Amino acid sequence: MPTIRSRRILKLVLLVCILSLFNCGKNRSSQASSQSYGSEDASPDFAAEIDYSLVSYPAVNLSGSNNGAGSAAFLPVNGNTEGIAKLPAPHDNKVRSYMRSSNDVSNVYNCDGFVGCSPVMKLYMETDEDGKSVYVIFNEEVNSSNEFVVITRMNFCATEPNSLPPSLPVGYSISDLTTYNFNQTLSIYLDGSQIPTYKGPVVDLFSNPPFSQFASYQSGGLTSYAQIAAKHIKITSPIEPLYYEIEYKFTNSVTDISSWSGVFDSAGSWPHSLQQNWSQLGEITLPTTSDGVTIMNIGDPGVFLGWRFEVNSVKHWKDLWIDFFWNGSQTSQVSVPIGMLCGASGYTYAIDSVFFQLRDNIGLTYFPMPFRSAVVRMRNLSPSQTVVRLSCAYLQGLYPEPYGLFHAVYSDSNPVVPDIYHPIANFNNCQGIYVGLVMETELTNCTPNGSSNYLEGDIAIYKDGKGSADYLGTGTEVYFNMGWYGMFIFEQKNSLPLNGYSGVNEIGAGTPCVGEARSFYRLMPTCPVYFSNSIRVSLEHGPANDVAARYTTAGFFYVKDSPGLILSDELDVGNPASESAHQYTAIGETILTTLSSRYQGDESLRQFEDTGRISGGTIRFNANISSNNSGVRLRCRIDQINGFEADVYVDNVYVGRWLEAFGIPTGIPFTIQPPFPLQFPFRWYESEFSIPVEFTRGKSMIQITVLPVEGSAQRREFQYWIYSCR
Repeated sequence: MPTIRSRRILKLVLLVCILSLFNCGKNRSSQASSQSYGSEDASPDFAAEIDYSLVSYPAVNLSGSNNGAGSAAFLPVNGNTEGIAKLPAPHDNKVRSYMRSSNDVSNVYNCDGFVGCSPVMKLYMETDEDGKSVYVIFNEEVNSSNEFVVITRMNFCATEPNSLPPSLPVGYSISDLTTYNFNQTLSIYLDGSQIPTYKGPVVDLFSNPPFSQFASYQSGGLTSYAQIAAKHIKITSPIEPLYYEIEYKFTNSVTDISSWSGVFDSAGSWPHSLQQNWSQLGEITLPTTSDGVTIMNIGDPGVFLGWRFEVNSVKHWKDLWIDFFWNGSQTSQVSVPIGMLCGASGYTYAIDSVFFQLRDNIGLTYFPMPFRSAVVRMRNLSPSQTVVRLSCAYLQGLYPEPYGLFHAVYSDSNPVVPDIYHPIANFNNCQGIYVGLVMETELTNCTPNGSSNYLEGDIAIYKDGKGSADYLGTGTEVYFNMGWYGMFIFEQKNSLPLNGYSGVNEIGAGTPCVGEARSFYRLMPTCPVYFSNSIRVSLEHGPANDVAARYTTAGFFYVKDSPGLILSDELDVGNPASESAHQYTAIGETILTTLSSRYQGDESLRQFEDTGRISGGTIRFNANISSNNSGVRLRCRIDQINGFEADVYVDNVYVGRWLEAFGIPTGIPFTIQPPFPLQFPFRWYESEFSIPVEFTRGKSMIQITVLPVEGSAQRREFQYWIYSCR
């Protein structure tokens, strides 16, 4: 992968320990317990501090061959550098991350080229600058003067499986894909412009800087992690869109992804700016035991930058487990097979990624793991005594605080339960980021569903107590940056810096019940999922949770114990007592309505009823907040049969535009208006609006006014939650 010409390498400054200030020296040397193996004395004493100085990045010209309307800052200036060393740092809890995809809200199938699109997709059409009808596949804008909406990942898949080659020629480039049906035209509009900044085929966009530096192709999936940042971003396509996922965030700190380019280039080798400093822990004999053996016991602050495992047999990637206990905890925050910490516990192909390597009987992991103290244990679940050879890259010293602790969560559904999503992880009362996933599956049944269509399942990510998913995917393999079940991958490079298809094996060959086993990984350091007080990650198995298989996953997170959002108030719309207490008024025609429905995703089995209001006029109410807030997040349960567009005021001061661009079009001249049918079973949805701190600082109560934009559809609202940011 080429290196961005103007990247600035992340600087690392090693400061000399001053005994009187840091209590460094002999008293800070790591002490192994009596049960420990090897010696940690080879690790130097130091205190580390990282320079996160601002960098500038030039605007990218998208005119000329790409048929654009001019130049635009797709990578804006003055972004903070970001790299592996900064990854554990807690992120501002006001950052909100989401995904739009070709998933339709019927929960039955996706807009994937097999059966076309459902009429109840979250899509609408409008007339473009040439008077032609186009699909709007993305439409988001910020509601704060100091915020940006930033697209962090775009994945598009080939529109027809038959157009894909059985293998690509050696030395292929993304430009070679023009003959393989990535010619779907996209138009990208920035900051309310009626003229697109870019208009042309997907493949052309991804073939030019800055997208080409962070773009890859794998088995029908074309992906780029180059960032698009603006106050308002809209993306349209003249044809029915097929198979896409767009991840994005709202933030007031736009990062410069160029600091990752060198890391991507060196995938499969030491990725850190710090020098390698491996301590040989030697050969360790592990008896068969569920309790495990202590490998290291460190009482002082430090950071693990790498672990190396060498086993006698590849079967031990599943049998040998490692557990990390951070900061005196009696419960392990990392508890996984060592193979999954290195990318796969059952695999065929070699792995060379940003955070792990795996080849035959040697595996390495490079996730940075800072701590104030640490206990590391290993367990042997095989039926016999086993030897493992260990090394770790460990440095003493205070990591830049505050930071989140590394977590690895293992989950095994053997088999998955019909109608129930496979659970990946569930964190509560904390904040942090979700940064990666290793997934392995085994399919052995003989039913008509005993085929690769179990990969039709969608990822579902619920954050901060919301009933609706902020990430709802469009197929398992698409989440791993591929398409068409990875069927064209065998002669291509299978391990990329941030995703890979690390194995497929036939099960039961020669029997009537032939199945398969597969292994995937995806890493998300440049587009993590941010959560402020909770996260639940799960995965559908099959197009409607209807395929029996075994799912095994390891999810990777950085977690800070304290939550970043505090529930300050609730308004139950339609409840006279709650409306009176909040001085709720709805100007103009408004009617009470009762709806019994469900949320989409892993909440799809839970039906509940609520009473609210349908209103086309101004809505006003008071809300209690914490006076010691750093902003407010407003959440509303709505009936997603309607989209809406409204201006929001706090204490009669304009804050921004609240936009939910789906369902019945809102405020824009459309040629086709496909509203969700009234019998649609998944009508519950929770929409959010962020209020910056300049409107709420020092206040314990605010008055909120929601003023619909002229032409907007009626708003169907049922419940408000008011959260204070800490």
